[in-house]
Amino acid sequence: MNTQIIIGVIGTIILLAAWLIETYESIQKNKVSIHAHFAVLYIIGITILTVYARQIKDPIFFWLNLILLVAIVGELCYSL
Repeated sequence: MNTQIIIGVIGTIILLAAWLIETYESIQKNKVSIHAHFAVLYIIGITILTVYARQIKDPIFFWLNLILLVAIVGELCYSL
């Protein structure tokens, strides 16, 4: 397996683990502390990066961004 792919997969797993832990703790506390302006900017930025990853045909970067996009939208919906 290509070294670059391994590094990408490890980075993806770490980022997703961080999001999952943070989201789980927020749900347990019944309080999501996400600011709307942060969420909007994050959603715009991650959407652009997801499109970019698709254009450059980078599956790891694409799936990471797509999963994080779903996570932030879910967390934002939960906080409303």
